[in-house]
Amino acid sequence: MARKREKPAGTLLPARGGGERIAVIGLGNVLMRDEGVGIRALERLLSPARPLPGGVAVIEAGLGGLNLLDIFPHTSKAIIIDAARMNRPPGTVRRFQPEELAYGSSPVGLSCHNFGLLDIFELARNLGTLPPRVVVIGIEPKEISWGNDLSSEVAAALPSVIELIWDEILAV
Repeated sequence: MARKREKPAGTLLPARGGGERIAVIGLGNVLMRDEGVGIRALERLLSPARPLPGGVAVIEAGLGGLNLLDIFPHTSKAIIIDAARMNRPPGTVRRFQPEELAYGSSPVGLSCHNFGLLDIFELARNLGTLPPRVVVIGIEPKEISWGNDLSSEVAAALPSVIELIWDEILAV
């Protein structure tokens, strides 16, 4: 018999003491190897050995797109994990803020999805729903092709990604 979760992973939980509502959002397609790194990171983050504090929601957003616009208005901080073409060695992990990803000036190709993150950030900003704090954790992919497993380089980067996520969750 499958165990029922008390609270679904995608539910925004009650705010922490200071009213903080953090959404940790994994993007990607797990059927396209390294393109699924955002989702694979969430799976690791949900370890029972280190439970998340109240007010933190873990949301598997798949290919993201306009779905992010439904999440943003309910959060004070969004932490987005995704594969990012940065012209660096595979498995390179880098933390970005939306203002570092301006059109035309960034070497970072964020998102291979139906709407790029830059488009979503701009739309949310224009709608007045972009959270006050947004962080993107990008991981340089090696292999984006059919398959369920991450490349060895990207899999080896997951512990660093998890620590960065925890740093962001615990940052005041």
